[in-house]
Amino acid sequence: MKYLLLSDLHFNCLRQGGTTDASRIALEDHLFEKAQNIIDTIPHDKIIIVGDWSAKNSVSEKTILKSYNLLKDREVIILRGNHDEGSMRVGEICGLELLGALLPKTQLVFHEPQAIDGMCFVPHTFDQKTFDAHVEAVGESQLIFLHANYANSFTEHADHSLNFSSDQHKEMKKRGNTCVMGHEHQARDLENLYILGCTYPTSISDCLGGSKRAMVYDSETKTFESIETWNQEEEYIEIPWQDIRLTNHNFVRIVGECSVVEYPEIVRNVGKLRKESSAFIVANAVKVIVEEREQTNKEEVTGFNILELLLENVPEEFREKIRGCI
Repeated sequence: MKYLLLSDLHFNCLRQGGTTDASRIALEDHLFEKAQNIIDTIPHDKIIIVGDWSAKNSVSEKTILKSYNLLKDREVIILRGNHDEGSMRVGEICGLELLGALLPKTQLVFHEPQAIDGMCFVPHTFDQKTFDAHVEAVGESQLIFLHANYANSFTEHADHSLNFSSDQHKEMKKRGNTCVMGHEHQARDLENLYILGCTYPTSISDCLGGSKRAMVYDSETKTFESIETWNQEEEYIEIPWQDIRLTNHNFVRIVGECSVVEYPEIVRNVGKLRKESSAFIVANAVKVIVEEREQTNKEEVTGFNILELLLENVPEEFREKIRGCI
C-alpha cells in the first residue's frame, strides 16, 4: 500500500503581517487548491496528515466544508498536532474532532497513541512528560509518526510544542524504528528520521528553507519517495527596497538596509505594492541602520505622521478600532 504523507497544512491560516484583506483570503483558498492538486496528482492508496491540519483550534465553517470536500472520498489518518489540540472550553469540540466525525473514512489519532496498519501514531499532548512516556512505550521495528520539534534546546515553547530529543532518536534507532515527524516547517532527513516540513508555505519564514515536499511511503518495499510540492525559485523572491516592483511571485520579501530618514518612504512603497500585487504576502524585512552620530534634518524625521503611516498599512477592519483608541 502507498501512503501519501502530508504535514502542517495549516488550513484556516489567516496571516496578518504582510497581507491585505484580499490576499489573506486568497492565500487560504490557495492552500486548498494546492492540497487538492497534490492529492489528485500523486498516486496513493491512503493519506496520512502528520499534524496541524489547521492553524487554529477553532476553525471556520468554510474550513470545515472545504476540508470535508477535499477528503470525503479518501481514506485518511490524521495525527493531532499542536494547533489541533482542541477547545479550551468544557463541552466543546475542536474543528478536527468535528471533521473526523463528518468524514466516514477518516481515522483520528487524538488522545492516545494508536497502532494503525502496522504503524504507530503518537499524537501531540499537552505536556512533555506525557509525550515522553508515549515515546518510551513504542515497540520495535515499527514506523512511528510524531508531531514535535527535533533536538530543540528550549524546554518551553509559545505554541506549546514538544521536543523529540536526540537521545530518543538514538533509542528509536536501537529498536529498529523509523520516525516520520511533523511540526518543523523546514524539511530535513536524518538517519531513520524524516522531518517532512510543511507541505506548502503559509508565511515568509516558511519560504526561507527551500522548496517543499510531500512523501510517499510504500509499505511493501518499506521505501520513501520525496515529491516536490512547492518550488522556491518559482514562487518566492527577495527584492531590494531601492527596486520595489510588481512581480508574479506569490511570496515577496523586501530586503536591504536603510537610514532612519529613508524608512517612512519604504513603508509607503511596500504598502502600495501590497495593494497592487497579486502576491499572497509582501513582507518588509528592511533593516534600519541608526548611525551613532547620524546627522538628520529634523523636518525629514518629524515631517511625516506616524499614525497615518500605520493606518495606511493595516487592514481596513482595524483602522476604526485604532482611531477609537486615540
